[in-house]
Amino acid sequence: MIPAGLLADRYGARQVMLPGWFLGVVGVVLIAAAPNFYILSLGFFLYGASAAAIPIINLYVLQSIHEDKTVKHKLSPQQALTFVYGLFWLAQIISPSVGGLLADWLSLRAVFGISSGWFVLSALVIMRTENYPQTLMHHSARQH
Repeated sequence: MIPAGLLADRYGARQVMLPGWFLGVVGVVLIAAAPNFYILSLGFFLYGASAAAIPIINLYVLQSIHEDKTVKHKLSPQQALTFVYGLFWLAQIISPSVGGLLADWLSLRAVFGISSGWFVLSALVIMRTENYPQTLMHHSARQH
């Protein structure tokens, strides 16, 4: 996570968030399509490596609530991060049950195939995000 943070400081949050997101997409697609244990392992490794972008996603969320002029009702940083992490943990609670039911009805490969579809859809949504300028505090901290 430290290299991702350093890259985000240098190039901006979105430029690090997108490759991290796509790394996760590639990982899940490889898991779904894996013909053998080696490709499956590579898929799980890439998916796990994409977690390095999680702090950068937090940074992007905070930048967006500060910079996005299209939002009428601004959330505080605490509200925004609570919302994001609340949904994350809700999904962590619900998805194993849904995945288990789907695996019983279909197959485990089908579960990963469906997950791949959702990951690709999320990547298409994330691609629509915009760059936000780094905060003034960040620029002034860099000068010292």
